[in-house]
Order: sequence, then C-alpha cells, then structure tokens
Amino acid sequence: MKPHHAKVAAVFAALAAIITAPVVVGGSSAVTQTDASIEDMLARLECAVFGECPITPPPTPEESPTTKPEPDSCRGVKVAAGQDLEAIVESTGAGATFCIEAGTYAVSTTGLTMQSGDAINGEGLHPQGKPGAEDPPVKIEGKGFAVFVGSDANNVTLQDLDITDAPANSTCSSSTTCAEASRANTGWSFINVRFHHIDAQAVGGFDNRRDITFDNVEIDHVGNRFTTSENNGFAAGIKGTDGYTVRDSYVHDTNQGIWCDRDCDGDRFIVTGSIIEDNCSFGIHYENTYFLKSTAASALIEGNTVRGNGWCNPPGS
Repeated sequence: MKPHHAKVAAVFAALAAIITAPVVVGGSSAVTQTDASIEDMLARLECAVFGECPITPPPTPEESPTTKPEPDSCRGVKVAAGQDLEAIVESTGAGATFCIEAGTYAVSTTGLTMQSGDAINGEGLHPQGKPGAEDPPVKIEGKGFAVFVGSDANNVTLQDLDITDAPANSTCSSSTTCAEASRANTGWSFINVRFHHIDAQAVGGFDNRRDITFDNVEIDHVGNRFTTSENNGFAAGIKGTDGYTVRDSYVHDTNQGIWCDRDCDGDRFIVTGSIIEDNCSFGIHYENTYFLKSTAASALIEGNTVRGNGWCNPPGS
C-alpha cells in the first residue's frame, strides 16, 4: 500500500474492526467476518476510492461439449454378424428399424417376412447408381421363392444391402415358381441396394400398389437363364403393373430391364437419371394400353443413358 494511503487504510481498518466485533446474543458471541474476508473488503474499498485494483485475468470460457458423428447413424435394433436376422426381424414388433452389421445373412426358403413400417439398414452408406460402385458389405442370401415377403406390410425400407437369390432354382419355368428378391407393397423404398443373380425379378409381382421407389440401386444378372431370342414374358429387373419411380440407378445385364406392364396405371411411371444398358431385351418398357385402350399415359422418362439393349432379341426374331 502506498504511504499517502496509510491514513485512509487506518480508517478502513478501524471500520472493519467495528464491523467484525463479536456480537453478543444471549451470553454467546459469533464472529461475522474472517481475516481473509477483511483483507478482501479492504482491497475492494481501496479499489473504489483510489482506483488501484488488482488485475484479474478473464475467466476461461468453458468448452462446449462436441458430439462426433458416428460413421453409421442408424438407430434401432442392432444385428451382429452371425446372428439370425430372419428370427430377429420376425420376432420384433411392427415398425422397427434394424441396424445390420457387415456380414452375410442367410434367409430360409420361406423368405424374411416384413411388417408395416419396418426398415432394414445395412452398415454404412453405399450408393449403387453408377458402374464400379462398391458393393454394400451386408449380404442377404435367399434360398426360396422370395427373399423378402410381406403382402400386408406397407411403408417398408430396405437400405444399403446386397441381395441375391442363392442358390438359383434351376428347375423353375414361370413367374409363379421362379424367385424374386422382393414383392413390393405400397410405400416400399429401396435405397442403395444391389440386386443380383436372381431367377426371375429383382422386384416384381405388384399390382394395385402405390409409392414404390428405387433410389441409387443396381440391378444385374436377373433372369439370365431365359436369355434367348424368345424371352419368356416375365423375367426382368423390375416388373409391375402399377407406376413406380426409379431414380439415379443402374440396371444392366438382365433379361429385360425396367418394365411397367400391361395397363400401367396408378402412380405415374418415372425413370430419371439412370443408366440402363446391356440388357438382353428392352431397356425401359412402358405399356399403358395392353388391355384397355383408354388407359391414360402417365410417365416421365428423362435424363437416362439407355444403350446396348436388345442384343438377344433383334428385330424380326
């Protein structure tokens, strides 16, 4: 403390002594301040009177907690490699999301039965809409007529999966005996899925169904057993009699490519931004007056690359 402050400091000290004198209450006393608090009070008074205040560093701001994004944001029932995917899905209530770890999962001859609102999400994100895309690491292998079934299940999502029908049924000869990967129902969505090496159709058999979508899927080697000059009228990458939507996808080396059959109606038939190539018969087939000549056309087919199709069924054959 500076000399010229001594008198004022003495006054402050006397004042502090008065404030901190013991207070007698009923024969007992209580100290109201400690030595440390007196020194603090004197420092504050000196700061107020003489402007000589200790320099206090500003408080260090607390770092806000950060959450690192996980590589896979799936939230739901975890299924690890080696577990029975079919049993887990079918024993869980409707509307569940299943987060599938990389691995190979076998499905029985009866197929995996989906329920309304179910979602099966494979590990990671693996868009399939371009040549050379990395296959999803979650492999689903079917052994029967269909890999995914659920005629009463609406609003199902299959995402980031590699789906095949292995082994193929070498004796099948019709759409009722040859395998499909899935029979879609209303509101089914296929995202980042590769369908391959399937007897008849990747997705087919749907009638009076709405809002079926395919985004960034790859479909290849479907129905190739029937790759002849006559074809067979049912083997195709996708085949249904209601309009559906295909976006940013890659369909190649199948018997017949994308097919909206007969009096294609219901939803608008949409194929955009996709590569359709090297299919035995047609690339994109849109029928809207097969039975009813009055069926109104309702399709959007644009921005696609369609090439190398029809090599096994040349004109006049």
